[in-house]
Formats: sequence, structure tokens, C-alpha cells
Amino acid sequence: MDEDEQQIASSSSLEPPTSPLSNRDLTLPPSIHTSDSYIYWVVCCCVVAAVLQNLYLMFIFILFELIYLVKRACGTFGLYESMLVQLNKLKCHFQSWYEPRRDLIFPAPLNNIRKRTLRHSIWSN
Repeated sequence: MDEDEQQIASSSSLEPPTSPLSNRDLTLPPSIHTSDSYIYWVVCCCVVAAVLQNLYLMFIFILFELIYLVKRACGTFGLYESMLVQLNKLKCHFQSWYEPRRDLIFPAPLNNIRKRTLRHSIWSN
């Protein structure tokens, strides 16, 4: 073992702290990366300038924000569940109307074509 390894091995032993945490200085040392905040604000200004030059970007952002707000409001007030209930009622009503009239709507030749088309579309996927 050379001197560096011995020093690391001796310093890696766990020792209890000599002073409580309340007495320690927990402030961070001054950062050498002070330009990070300047770069952040320059990028923000560039984005704002791009949006102001191309006003359609602002309208697209507003459109996405409105879509998000509508989806959030629908989820909050339970509109999705009530729409699903109404859709299921409509589906059941249509099916009860369709079942007795199926043979009249699709006569035998058309029914065979419809069945083949459905079977082909199922197997082609």
C-alpha cells in the first residue's frame, strides 16, 4: 500500500460527529457556475422572442392549454363516466332495434359478403 491508499483507508473509518448538526455551518460554498442563471434567462428571452415573432406559436400553446383544461375539468366533474353510461344506453337501444331487423337490413347475399369482409379484416391485421 502506498501512502495515498493508507490515508484513504484510515480516513474512511466511521467516527461519530464531534459536534451536533445544529452547530455546523451548512451553507454551500460559493459556486463557480454563476453564469448558469444568465444562460437560463437568455434562453427564456430567446423563447419569448420566438413566440412573439411567430404569433401562431402562442395560439397553438393556448389551444393545447385549453385542451388540457377541458380534459382536466371532465375528469374532475365525472363527465367521462356519465358519457360512457349514455353511450352504453345508446348502444343497447340500437342493438335492441337492430337485432329483429338484421335479416331485412342485410339479406342473405349481402350478409355473406359482410361476413367474408369482416373475417378478412380480422385475419389481415
